[in-house]
Parts: sequence; structure tokens; C-alpha cells
Amino acid sequence: MCTYLLAVSLGNQFTAAVNFFIQNPDGSVKLQGTSYFMFFVWVMLGTAILFAIVTPFYKGRTYLQDQTQVAGDAEPAMGFAVQPEA
Repeated sequence: MCTYLLAVSLGNQFTAAVNFFIQNPDGSVKLQGTSYFMFFVWVMLGTAILFAIVTPFYKGRTYLQDQTQVAGDAEPAMGFAVQPEA
């Protein structure tokens, strides 16, 4: 839940920064109507493409907390055994 709220907070800060930078000195804005929303569409599309590129390189891990012995040279730290996903 904390990660979700952090993501929402960062999204709100990004939107606030965009709104700050698109304001003209006379109070009007550089992006109006559809162009304002299309800017965020392009940002989301870029993020989705970046996510699709990074995802294949992600290696998940499973963190088990039990009292079993860990095989190999890995030592459990306070009952945690880290095993890579298959």
C-alpha cells in the first residue's frame, strides 16, 4: 500500500510540475484542451514502452522465512533464505 501511495504522490507531483512549466507569464497556458491530455498520453506510452524493454531483464526472487538449512555457500540471515526464481 505504501508503494501505491508513493506512486500516486509522484504522479501528482509530475502533473503539478507540468502545470507549473506550461503557464505563461500572463496566466494563460501553452497546452490547452486536447493537446494537454495528449501530452500525458504520450508520457504514458513512453513509460509503457520503457517498461516493456526493461521487463525481460527482471529476475524475480522468492524470500522464504523458515528454519530450514540453505544448501550451498549461502548463509541465511536471521532465518531468511533467498532463492532465485526458476
